Amino acid sequence: MNRHLDLVIGALIAIMFATMMLVVFPYAQLADIKPPKGLKPYTQVQLRGRAIYIREGCLYCHSQQPRDPGQTPADMARGWGRPSVPADYVNDRPPLLGTMRTGPDLFNIGARQPSQDWHLLHLYQPRSVMPGSNMPAFPYLFRRGSGQTGEVVVNVPDAFRRSGAGTVVATREALDLVEYLKGLDHSYPIVLGDPMTPRKPTEAHRREREEPTERFTPIPVPYLILVAVLTLVGFVYMVRYAGDEGINGDMRTASALVPLAPAASAGGGAAAGDQIYASLCVACHQASGQGLPGVFPPLAASEWVKAAPEIPIKILLLGLGGSMTVKGQTYNGQMPAFKQLSDAEIAAVLTHIRASWGNGAAAVTTAAVTQIRA
Repeated sequence: MNRHLDLVIGALIAIMFATMMLVVFPYAQLADIKPPKGLKPYTQVQLRGRAIYIREGCLYCHSQQPRDPGQTPADMARGWGRPSVPADYVNDRPPLLGTMRTGPDLFNIGARQPSQDWHLLHLYQPRSVMPGSNMPAFPYLFRRGSGQTGEVVVNVPDAFRRSGAGTVVATREALDLVEYLKGLDHSYPIVLGDPMTPRKPTEAHRREREEPTERFTPIPVPYLILVAVLTLVGFVYMVRYAGDEGINGDMRTASALVPLAPAASAGGGAAAGDQIYASLCVACHQASGQGLPGVFPPLAASEWVKAAPEIPIKILLLGLGGSMTVKGQTYNGQMPAFKQLSDAEIAAVLTHIRASWGNGAAAVTTAAVTQIRA
């Protein structure tokens, strides 16, 4: 690389283009959006509940964005409400859209389920109200009742009551979270003719032009021109320097490069061996040589490691699969072959393993690996 200025200019163009597409354009489209009349701002209690919703990781299993029927009618068929639009999230910083639906969408859970008792019982033990639910319980959001005035008692069925729980009452955090969930009600209309809120147009409506929707706000022309100019500059730059090593990168072949690992000696180099182990083996067998119980067998004090040298050599050359017993524990996995390593490298890493963690086994020679590979 000898065209550092060209590299910097190319990187800046790419960053500018990405910034325009991912930051500037969306901001320009959404900057003038006003909250709908039916959208209520969060109360302080609901904001505390929202913070708990985030803390407990609810957004990792629940979304808050019903899809448009043009994409799929399934969300409305499930009763999750109309498709969400940008104006619905004016009060959310940041919007909790979610990325996965292990559980149902909660965009309108406050409209679908306004009962505080249901939400509290669902948090304490989800399977008490939703048999088969895989949602975890949150018993730490509740405590044993003390009989004080004002306690919110949760009527838990006997089959789901924890041993010795006594009277279960909701903590302030549980109540705040429920208030936030009950506040997730976006059943208000967005535009005239919303399928979730049908109504007949009045004479005043007929005199007005049809209202636009946020989903089809056009991108301002100056921004489009800027994107076109940046694209043209990038295209000219690529054509101008096509075939130039400065833009195509390092064109040297592998044979021209100096090997990364030093050659091991005939008796197996310990220094090279620990480097190879750290690069290829440590992810499964760990730096301590103890492996992962029940998953990856240990190498420390392993009878397979301390056996005759030809056994570990064949394992590295041929791989190993199926059931095997190491230090009295059965493992059933698949170890890949490492025949891409040279004879000296296999000798080096095996010598390192056999000499580490108290194994105290003899070194493995390059000649022994060569003989078995042949």
